[in-house]
Amino acid sequence: MKRILLFVLLSLPVLVFAQRGDFLLNGVIHHLKTPSKIYLNYLADGESVLDSAVTDQGKFTFKGKIGEPVLAEIIFDHRDEGAEKLGIKGEANFTGDILEEIDQRTDHILLYLEPGQFSVTAKDSIKYAEIKGSKLNEEYHAYLKYIATPRAAVAAVLRKFVYASAEKKQDDDFNFLIETEYDMSFSKLKSRQLIYIKSHPDSYFSLVALTEPYLNEELNFQELAPLYKDLSARVRATALGVMVAQAIEDAH
Repeated sequence: MKRILLFVLLSLPVLVFAQRGDFLLNGVIHHLKTPSKIYLNYLADGESVLDSAVTDQGKFTFKGKIGEPVLAEIIFDHRDEGAEKLGIKGEANFTGDILEEIDQRTDHILLYLEPGQFSVTAKDSIKYAEIKGSKLNEEYHAYLKYIATPRAAVAAVLRKFVYASAEKKQDDDFNFLIETEYDMSFSKLKSRQLIYIKSHPDSYFSLVALTEPYLNEELNFQELAPLYKDLSARVRATALGVMVAQAIEDAH
């Protein structure tokens, strides 16, 4: 499955026109007393950024400069395995979409970085951390909750295939079953996302939903245009919104 179109769009040079601001992310893992490595991985202005911090009594801090909101991943290295063993290659190569649901190799959480100060608080696993001080992340998790049931169903089908044996993956009946289950669950997810887009015209994540490949794969630009047009002026004026508008115009 191709990478999320969001990252393709966010790699375009137009982002250099976005006003950059400082972000400060303060984190704490309450039950962690020994020093451990935490990674922050994101894409900004078309460049991959991989930052790391060592916890002090469970506390860690990340700071930097960004323009428009960017999707990021925080990874907690429980066993001090190092970035390479964890599959972190210094590239923002996570998808940010349904594929993250089937990645059980690392303790990680997705969130949005935006200018300002906010916090990430966890008991022992970063996966279940609470994010405070960021309205955008509140909106993000509300969106994820809205599509949670069909999204989990799609993830379950993909997980069944990914963790199947090599022999099983060569079985035609198994592949037919996977394809059938995927099509059914995907259709429900797509319908749920479309409802969200139409009922939340002022949500940044309506725009994100339009650019996610498992929705966009079955939408041509003629279908995409009216959905985009119905979004609020505020959402369409974001850097991502401007780039989507350009993509629609270029497709005609």
